Amino acid sequence: MLRIADRGVVRAGAIADLVLFDPGRVRARSGYADPLAQAEGFDLVVLNGRPAFEDGERVGCAGRLLRRGR
Repeated sequence: MLRIADRGVVRAGAIADLVLFDPGRVRARSGYADPLAQAEGFDLVVLNGRPAFEDGERVGCAGRLLRRGR
């Protein structure tokens, strides 16, 4: 959809962006009083093949802003 090479597939050599979650536990926590509260129920977020969040806690900073390819 965004035409970014090596994204959207899980294979050797591709850039891995993955989210592991249980749909029954996912819940939005943000609201008017706290609009920046993080959602809960996401067990693992992997960006560029490296863990970024585990059990709701930031463990790394591997991501970057993605722009649409031309």
